[in-house]
Amino acid sequence: MLANLFLLLGCGLFAWLLARFPLKNAKVPADYRKLLPFFFALLGFLLFNALLAWQGVRSLSATLADPPVSTLAALAGAKSGNGIVLSGVVSAQNDTMTGDYVAYVDEQHLWSPMELWLDLNDGRLAVSNDTYRATHWPVDAMGYAYLRAGQPVIVVGAVENYLALTSGATSQEIRAEIVYAGSYEAFANRSRASLIPATVMLLANIFVLLLVLLLPLRDCLKGLK
Repeated sequence: MLANLFLLLGCGLFAWLLARFPLKNAKVPADYRKLLPFFFALLGFLLFNALLAWQGVRSLSATLADPPVSTLAALAGAKSGNGIVLSGVVSAQNDTMTGDYVAYVDEQHLWSPMELWLDLNDGRLAVSNDTYRATHWPVDAMGYAYLRAGQPVIVVGAVENYLALTSGATSQEIRAEIVYAGSYEAFANRSRASLIPATVMLLANIFVLLLVLLLPLRDCLKGLK
């Protein structure tokens, strides 16, 4: 969200500078023609920024739309790529990375098994990647965020289905975007709180986009006639 804000402020400032100085001093069509590519580039950046903000709002809204999945049975028939919010517990069957930490984040890196096993209500399921974002993990005295066996987690990601070519057996895993340590209630409260600034950011992007489109770009196009 910070990157979105910085890009929005940068585009807004650049648009104001263009309108305040070069556009205000333009006299002939050639002057306006030189400014036109800059305004079109600004619109492109603002549109891209608005799409990112919209995706953020959409993702947060999706995590709150339905209760989390907590059983293998509920995943039956799910297709690869289907988005999912999963509620489970870090399994004691995981090997530890260091001490009793199943996964941890140090100053520079996330250390996680390629298959992070979670206990569900009716079985076990693995997170298939170690590139997710660790969110709200407890932090030890060394400043390391960690997961231990028995910790409840919420996983936001997508279903991955596999078919063994030799045996024809199927298996299912989750490719995670976020692994949140805590209950679903805490996760949902955090998502609702994040949804407010994300929505404000989306509206701000739309406002600045329309402002540039309706004012300086309009004047620049008029100057070409």
